[in-house]
Parts: sequence; C-alpha cells; structure tokens
Amino acid sequence: MKTIIIKYSCLSLLSFLLLGSVHAQSDIPPEFCITQAEHKLSRLINNHRVLNGLPELSLSKSLSFVAVTHVADLVHNHPDTGICNLNSWSDKGEWTPCCHSKYLPRPECIFGKPRELTDYKGDGHELVYWEFSDALPDSVFVFWSGLDETNDFLLNKGKWNKYKWKSLGVSILEGYTVVWFGELSDNAGEPTVCIRVKKEPEPSVSEKPWEITVIDHKTGRYYVFCASYSLKIDAENDVRKYLSKGYPESKVVISNKNYRV
Repeated sequence: MKTIIIKYSCLSLLSFLLLGSVHAQSDIPPEFCITQAEHKLSRLINNHRVLNGLPELSLSKSLSFVAVTHVADLVHNHPDTGICNLNSWSDKGEWTPCCHSKYLPRPECIFGKPRELTDYKGDGHELVYWEFSDALPDSVFVFWSGLDETNDFLLNKGKWNKYKWKSLGVSILEGYTVVWFGELSDNAGEPTVCIRVKKEPEPSVSEKPWEITVIDHKTGRYYVFCASYSLKIDAENDVRKYLSKGYPESKVVISNKNYRV
C-alpha cells in the first residue's frame, strides 16, 4: 500500500538526536547529516529533471532538517490518524501541531514549517510516500515519476507550473519518504552525507537465508508487480523482506532491463 500527499507539503527524522519523542530545534545541529539512501533519492530526482530540460535543485540543509523532523514525527507519534493526513504534525514536539486534510485544511501550518523550524525564509511544499515495508529510493522514485500528478510536482508541470523549485530536502525512515521543495535558495547550504547508526541495529535482510527466485524468461503466467529497480541487488533485498513477512511467492522478474518484485 502506498500513500501520496502532494497538495500542502512536508518530510523525515531518525537520527543521532532521536531517543524517543522528537523535539525540533530552532538551530540545526552541527552534526546533522542525511543518509546515503536519502542522497541517492535526491540524485534520482535531479537526474529526472535534467533529462526533462529542467535545472537541478540544490540539496537544502534546512529543508532536509524539516523533512527529517517530520518523518520522525510520523513514525513515532502518528499524527496521521482519523481524518488527519500525512501532512499533519503532532503535539509531541517544539512546533505548531496541526491536523490537515481536505476536510480540515491547515495550509498555513504546512507552508510555514521551514520558517518555524529553521532560518529558511520561503514556503515549503511536500510529497509524502508510505508503504508497510522499508522504503527504498529506487521504488519511491519509480512510483512518483510514474504517476502524472506526482510527476508534475517533480517537474513543475500542470498546476505546479507557476512554481519554480530551487531547493530540495529529503528524508527516508522505515516505510516513510518525504521530500520538501522550496522556491528560494538555502543560505544554510547543503547537508553532509553520513551513515546514521541505530542504537540497536538489526541484522541486514541480505544476511538472512532466503532463497530468491529470479525469472528471466516468459512463463505464460501473470504477475503482480509492487516495485521496480534498476539494480538486481535492490530487487532481491525487497523480495527478502516480503519472504520474511510471510509472502512465499515473492520473486524477482527481469523485464525490459528492470528488476520487478
């Protein structure tokens, strides 16, 4: 199951700062960084823009911090309950809480989060993705770029044509992915890329003894695809997750130079 929110936008936080509930800070910590997976998603988005004749976006430290903060709030405090959608913010941190939905719109709470949490002066706009397993940058990008509505958001097309994105913030945590876009450059510069180490890291799914079935020829059967990757190892890792969750028919199907799950 995948959920997208693109109207009034926001993003993620598991980090060295996170021990329980999340409390935002007005100053971005000097050790703040984004993961390699998050950086990869930003590259995928920028490559997509360049291939469509658009300029690359600067990776923003401020918007990434907002993203990291919001994803942590989604994962640990679950403000998206009842009629509140994934753009909502809980009352568990040092920010303005709000329940946002088409029935109870609070766009000012969303637009202003970069100014509330950082020194970024512009509005923020957000895409949110969720699935029950850990999100991977390739599958998130394939999903977003494959839908007209979200692809228009990435490429400033359609109703997003009046906006000119300049800055991008990214965060991924568990099944959530959030990206923030802004029309102003970020004076805080770009975030560094590092590896976030969890307090109690779990064994990698690639180390578990699941046997992966790879189909590289026509079988006369029909398959339901839930993800597509450019690298075989990413598809195999995704299949291992589904096998471990009790889906024994999960497999990799090679199709059109892509690896489908």
